[in-house]
Amino acid sequence: MMKILKQTIAICLVLSTIGCMPFRSNPNSKQKQKIEGQAGRIIPAVSLSIDGNYESRLDNVITGYKLLSVIVKNMSLRNVEMDAKRDRWTIVGEKGRRYKAINTLRYRDPVQWRELPEKMQMLIDYPEIIPINYGVTFDLLLPKNAKLDYFKEIRYYNAAWGQEFVLEKEY
Repeated sequence: MMKILKQTIAICLVLSTIGCMPFRSNPNSKQKQKIEGQAGRIIPAVSLSIDGNYESRLDNVITGYKLLSVIVKNMSLRNVEMDAKRDRWTIVGEKGRRYKAINTLRYRDPVQWRELPEKMQMLIDYPEIIPINYGVTFDLLLPKNAKLDYFKEIRYYNAAWGQEFVLEKEY
């Protein structure tokens, strides 16, 4: 009788341990889902807020580009790493047209970057990190033909996290 009781307890322990293990249908699939949210509001899954504002008075401040001011606020308990070479930003216009943004001229057009005044470089440059409980403002550069007056979406891919954010803009 004791032998059967011990075997039953052992089987129950094994089954309960297996039930606590995470299960994926495909263990090689590490692809993350897009995180969707509203621009300017906290994204609960990551405790970030991302918003963008277009001001037509800034058109051609940098020859050949429109500027879109972006603010990212980090309310999480970890730093947000940003990578100027690998991060991707796309702005979706009012009628659905997508515009790829340049996050820094430093790599795209080094000659034009060097010609900018140092103060302008500091204002528009892409951040390397956003510390805990801190907000950063920078500018994305978009083509001069981009229609940004009532853009409807910001798409941001953070390479360090391997995560894409899709943020709907409300007016």
